Amino acid sequence: MKKVTTLFSTALMMVLIGTTSLFAQDVISIEAAKDSTDGTVVTVRGIAITPALESDSRTSFFIQDNGVGLNIFDFGTPAKDISAGDSVEVTGELDTYNGLREIVVSNIETDITVINSGNELPAPRVISYEEFVEAATPETDTAGIQGTLVRINDLLTTPADWPADTTSGSTNVDAFLNADSSEVPIRLLAQTEAIGVTPPARFDIVGVVGTFNGSQISPRFASDILGYYDITFQADMNDIIDSAAFVPGEDFITIPGSMNGWDTAADTLMDADDDGIYTKTLSLTEGDYSYKFHIYSNSGRITGGYEANQPTDNTNRNFTVTADDSLDAEMPSFDYRDLNDATFGEVELYFQVDMSIQELNGNFDPETEYVSVTGAFDGWSATSNAMTETQTESVYEVTVTFPTNQAIPSTYAYKFTIVNADESVSWESGDDKLITVTEDGLFEGKYLAQNAPDGNVPYFDNITPSDVFTEDTDVVFEVDLRPAYYTVADSGALPADVQTGTGADSTISWLYGNGPLLANGWEDWGVDSAAAKSAGLFFNDRGVDGDEVAGDSLFSATFSYVAGDARVGAFKMGVNGQDNEAGFGADHNVRINDANKIEVVFGGFIRADSVYDDLYDEYILATEEGPVVVRRGGSGDDGVVVSNETETIETPQEFTLSQNYPNPFNPTTNINFTLPQATNVTLTVYNVLGQQVARLVNGRLAAGQHSVQFDASNLASGMYLYRIEAGTFAQNKKMMLIK
Repeated sequence: MKKVTTLFSTALMMVLIGTTSLFAQDVISIEAAKDSTDGTVVTVRGIAITPALESDSRTSFFIQDNGVGLNIFDFGTPAKDISAGDSVEVTGELDTYNGLREIVVSNIETDITVINSGNELPAPRVISYEEFVEAATPETDTAGIQGTLVRINDLLTTPADWPADTTSGSTNVDAFLNADSSEVPIRLLAQTEAIGVTPPARFDIVGVVGTFNGSQISPRFASDILGYYDITFQADMNDIIDSAAFVPGEDFITIPGSMNGWDTAADTLMDADDDGIYTKTLSLTEGDYSYKFHIYSNSGRITGGYEANQPTDNTNRNFTVTADDSLDAEMPSFDYRDLNDATFGEVELYFQVDMSIQELNGNFDPETEYVSVTGAFDGWSATSNAMTETQTESVYEVTVTFPTNQAIPSTYAYKFTIVNADESVSWESGDDKLITVTEDGLFEGKYLAQNAPDGNVPYFDNITPSDVFTEDTDVVFEVDLRPAYYTVADSGALPADVQTGTGADSTISWLYGNGPLLANGWEDWGVDSAAAKSAGLFFNDRGVDGDEVAGDSLFSATFSYVAGDARVGAFKMGVNGQDNEAGFGADHNVRINDANKIEVVFGGFIRADSVYDDLYDEYILATEEGPVVVRRGGSGDDGVVVSNETETIETPQEFTLSQNYPNPFNPTTNINFTLPQATNVTLTVYNVLGQQVARLVNGRLAAGQHSVQFDASNLASGMYLYRIEAGTFAQNKKMMLIK
């Protein structure tokens, strides 16, 4: 006896005689099972991607694991109750019926086990028409499509051919690819929610690929049939046109978004009836979408790019598609000027840049590289405006001329770039530079502007001779290690390594230096003294290598710098090679002085207003002159009395968490809090979904006032929460990032 020939019909049924059953098997993957020969008894596990699809007298459903799917079938009564999202284990015999690979079970009670329910369904795989056709037989199904959850996009159909009655029986309907009219057979099963759903003429479909003398796709739910609807986007450009900032025919507005992969040039709005309302109609499937307006300005009268502050906090515009719709005609929130009273004319910009420091430090080779200037005036084309050397050595210049109809006055953002020998580009860091054109600059019919009108030619990347060594120099770094000695004397152990969480030896043997200013980068922590000496990062208190007095707890080392090396940078110290000076990210940031000697106190990280947060503030007094080493509540080792110091070092009476400042911010802000006693503290930042985006503090802090800077350069604009947990104290506050 054979099964009824539906999409999910399977092989010849097993005729069970007596109490015949299948032996327990080791679990194998679905992919391995599909590669087995017919008649092999296998056990597999997977997530049900369909509910039970057949009648009360038989069971049929599909499972999937690691992108591979397989039909499960039983021809018996009662049927097994299976829901999409069930995790199941199945034992049965491999079979192939009309090209469909399946497992035929002997007993639904013993051979199909529901492990748990409610699991997330796999995302459908978007397939090509060729893959769909090849799934008709195991021999041609090279992509492994058969039995899996897939999506086929952009189909056309005749809606009248689809059954409208939810009680109608299973039926086949035809659809065709919009691209080339290739036929895609669709099987609508009476047992699914998809029966009775009539799509518009154009739609996408999600379903399981089965076969009955050829590939078929069967949707499971009403949501698997996604109709296309016409959505009209509108932008009211009248005010921007009236201001003369937007010039029709020269400037263009587009709608990058999730519907076009955020392609800024994919969909341009047009004003066919010249009413100032620019429109574009797209056919989109049901679902949620986001977009923003984007300007391309050839006239130069409006800053090109994405609209800003939309609607008020730089978020996207969101909409949901359920039917044909026209979105409201709103004015894009571009930053633009009212240019009705502006003067328009041809603009000439004269740029100069000093490259001497870049040549000195080896970042620029004039023999193989060139410097260029780029900005809003040329669409940030990094290589367009090559500069040539002037009569002054290492000073380069170029003149950039604009076409007519530039608005005067105007300010343009720009940066210099180094174009390397392989045509790669090195950009200046930091904020954009600005050059301003005014009406006073009119000369021989052009409006002139210079980036160095006072003769002070800017240096590339704003790195000046004071920021680097101009000749080979030896510098002594001296570290007052007394706070670490006091920690050992009072507690018997140094703090743990804050990065690895391992403990540190309570005996102070030697001191390790690390960081860009000492090592041209961050080396590993946890090294031994031999490795530190080999790397030249070993500090001593033996009266050698720059150390003036042996045994005075001032550890020193001499570092040699060559011409072009930076005078400014960060470094950090570690007792016995561990990262135990203070928390992660707490570094000494200094500029090497003309005396070529840097003196710091171990753990003395001065913050704003003489406030700091580290592991050693019981032994360090913050003053305007710098950190002073003291003992608990007594006088400083240098004779400084600390019993009547200023309020900045008084112990707070309670836990507090202040509102961040500034707020809103971009991209950094400060978070202040107070601790009435030493305790373990965590300070964490979350997004509005409750996901952690930063951990600012995680460790034990002493009593006092503390300030932490939060840098959100890598985060998107929006609302964020910050939460402190200190002992039994916990509090949340909100802050707004606007870029």
